[in-house]
Amino acid sequence: MLLAGGLGGFGLELADWLVLRGARKLVLTSRYGLRTGYQSLRVRTWRGYGTTVVISVADITTRTGVASLLSDANKLGPVDAIFNLAVVIEEILFHE
Repeated sequence: MLLAGGLGGFGLELADWLVLRGARKLVLTSRYGLRTGYQSLRVRTWRGYGTTVVISVADITTRTGVASLLSDANKLGPVDAIFNLAVVIEEILFHE
């Protein structure tokens, strides 16, 4: 399973749901990698269940970044599903 934006709030919950239902190979993408204790806790927990978890910081906004990500993911075996949860929220009061 490949989860783009997999270390965000919804991504972590979806990954947990997948692992609890038998997913044993996950590739989670994030622009910054592991940054919080909660993210690290979730990854350690899944690995404790026997799940292989790979964290990728590949730039999936470029064609070469996506190709690299898919190549790395395929090394774990066939990619069964791709979930795009990548979101950038930009809050501003006024837009010029």
